Amino acid sequence: MAVFINGKVITLDGRKISQGFSVRNGVFHKVGTNEEILKIKEPKEKVIDLKGKTVVPGFNDAHMHFLNYAITKSKVNIRSISSIEDMVNRTKKYIEDNKIPKGQWVTSRGWNENLFKEKRLPNRFDLDKISQDNPIFFHRICGHIGVCNTKALELLGLLYNVPEMKDGVIDVEKGKPTGILRENAINLILDRLPALKKMK
Repeated sequence: MAVFINGKVITLDGRKISQGFSVRNGVFHKVGTNEEILKIKEPKEKVIDLKGKTVVPGFNDAHMHFLNYAITKSKVNIRSISSIEDMVNRTKKYIEDNKIPKGQWVTSRGWNENLFKEKRLPNRFDLDKISQDNPIFFHRICGHIGVCNTKALELLGLLYNVPEMKDGVIDVEKGKPTGILRENAINLILDRLPALKKMK
């Protein structure tokens, strides 16, 4: 069928990284150096240059949300925090270190209030301590609850007008939103986030 060369082939069986492999009848036939693979190439087989790209065994994604995990790795890490104060300080540093301009969304996922010393959900007033110039949205680790700051609520038109929703709740205290969104209410923000940029 085809032979592939000039790659970084990781077999995960303990051997060193190989350069190429051949595929016959839809399965891996041989893994080896460029020379070894080209030596067994049949006349009708194509030669595909991987140009240094990495090849790994297939992943069986039972329920990993692999893309979301990968995206989160490029965001501020809020998985290992032990308090709302940590969330605030870590995100401030992330904005400063990455020179995030005013007005740009700051998002991430992974916080768990059960691990916080405060033992409560963060709210918009907590996130306002991070920035009042950047809209901020943080997904809870479960994906069913999120929190945003006042700037985000303003941009979404939710600060003074809290709609009733089917299968979703925007938490309110004394008639004003707390920044905590549950279930389908989260989509009000997710639908407005900027599209992902293609990585170079």
